[in-house]
Amino acid sequence: MQSFTDAAQTDSEIIRQRFGYWHSKCGPGAIPKRNDIDPGEIFPILPNILIVDFEQDPFRVKVRLVGTRIVEVTGY
Repeated sequence: MQSFTDAAQTDSEIIRQRFGYWHSKCGPGAIPKRNDIDPGEIFPILPNILIVDFEQDPFRVKVRLVGTRIVEVTGY
């Protein structure tokens, strides 16, 4: 699988736009906080969004949001 850290490395305009949005919300050396993301700004991709919390002790994965397109593709 190909990985990249520079959006210019992809041919997909959609990925470049979303990558730019994500980085515009990042603080120095950090990922955006939930409150940094405005659903209204990313409305077209909400069906493809999955938000998950990882807890350390005890380890568990908490699914917070599953977009409708993800449900269509996976069946759950």
